[in-house]
Amino acid sequence: MITGNLIILLGILFYKTNSIIVSLMSRTKLNIIITFIIILSAIIIYNTRVIVSSLSFSNHKNSLRVDNVKLNKDFPLFYYKPNSMNDNFGDKLSHILVQSIVNFNLTVVTNFREKSFCKKPKLLAIGSIIHFACPHDVIWGSGLLDSSHFIPRWKSLSNLTIDIRAVRGPRTRRILMSKFNLTIPEIYGDPALLLPYYLTSFKRSTKPIIRRLLILHYRDASGNISIPEVSRVVTVSAFLPWKELLSLIVQSQLVISTSLHGIILAEAFEIPARLLKSPLVDLFKFHDYYEGTNRTLRYATTIAKAIAMGGENSPKINLTKLINAFPFDKFKAE
Repeated sequence: MITGNLIILLGILFYKTNSIIVSLMSRTKLNIIITFIIILSAIIIYNTRVIVSSLSFSNHKNSLRVDNVKLNKDFPLFYYKPNSMNDNFGDKLSHILVQSIVNFNLTVVTNFREKSFCKKPKLLAIGSIIHFACPHDVIWGSGLLDSSHFIPRWKSLSNLTIDIRAVRGPRTRRILMSKFNLTIPEIYGDPALLLPYYLTSFKRSTKPIIRRLLILHYRDASGNISIPEVSRVVTVSAFLPWKELLSLIVQSQLVISTSLHGIILAEAFEIPARLLKSPLVDLFKFHDYYEGTNRTLRYATTIAKAIAMGGENSPKINLTKLINAFPFDKFKAE
């Protein structure tokens, strides 16, 4: 539309110029003016296309995948790692997603106990990890672990300099605003919901081979809790490598999970999912996620009830706002 209007405008300009000047100037001089107008038109049209496409999205199927954005500046990412050996798949997905968005190998920080942890700003994305944030960090879609989790690094700060672009849900936002007087945009969503637009090799199976998949939170998997009727489902741990676990999710008819990201990944790939309440996992983050996707949390207390309830209604969320809130500016060289 912009290009068309420019052409019309330049056409009118050419017509007027031709009418007025033709009687005053030689044909040679007029040709020079015409050539100049044509060149100017081409330059304006080219630059207009560059401006319009600089933050464009790709095709319709991947309308939430940002392309044509040149990102080449490293900005560290923190994700939570329960121990030095194993990744919790939900937290690891933060690394997978952000690296897919920026399209280069970025620096990853996982040891929050290091003395240098707060020396440089970093990005916090997927996970209940806001309590690890340091001054000058950037938060995009993270959430609080629970309603009373202490944030020791923030205790002595009267003026927090945390750059918050989006949070997982309204409960996280309300607590941070009320307790720390932070300004936080009303942009919600766990960034893991964007993974289908970047991990395009994973697709929901049209002929699922797993009837019911149970994903255990890593605390449940490593604890000695008893889950009745576990024989009715295929059971896996959230410590399973993320590719293997995601492959199982997309081949399932129903996902039952005590892990939040078991639920989120299933819903992201449009697979029915139901939370199975664990005695070891606080429900705050689940309420936060469900309310951030315009729903009310409904959970099952047994596998039989989870099967009877089936999947929850699909998330209702504006993912365009979430991807637009990504801190692209931190990854652009100045």
